[in-house]
Amino acid sequence: MTFGAADACLGLLLATALATEFWRRKFFNLPFVVFLAAGLVAAAFEGRSALGWHLAAATAALVVTYPLFAFGAIGGGDAKLAVCIGAAKGLPFLWPALAGTAAAGGVLALALALFRGEGRSTFRRFATAAVFLVSFRRLPPEEGAIRVPLAPAFALGCATAYFF
Repeated sequence: MTFGAADACLGLLLATALATEFWRRKFFNLPFVVFLAAGLVAAAFEGRSALGWHLAAATAALVVTYPLFAFGAIGGGDAKLAVCIGAAKGLPFLWPALAGTAAAGGVLALALALFRGEGRSTFRRFATAAVFLVSFRRLPPEEGAIRVPLAPAFALGCATAYFF
């Protein structure tokens, strides 16, 4: 396994995302633009076709995560983080990373719900979310809803994609 510029970009991206997630609970626009550009520049050094595949991966990440953001299931920073991961590592890495992120995020959400003693209300909200997603409407904001920080889930998802 070789370590290249895209891997360094991904490592710095995830470290920045984790730091800002715990510091401010958001992913700012400036790091998004910097890491998006850095990922695409690293891909350009691999060749023109690699740049195209990395652009396709960033677009695919946007297509997958934007509806989740629009429905209120994830935050805008989470969608931006997925786009940066796609730009940095490309399509073959993106799909397992997103699958690992979804699994880690689900486990994290369940653990937070059980830790806070809000298991029943979380499962009720999940059923409500399923109805809203099927009817293509945005989830209403709910007082006391569990907000899950997804940067750790993205880090675990990327580690899963990288090492397995």
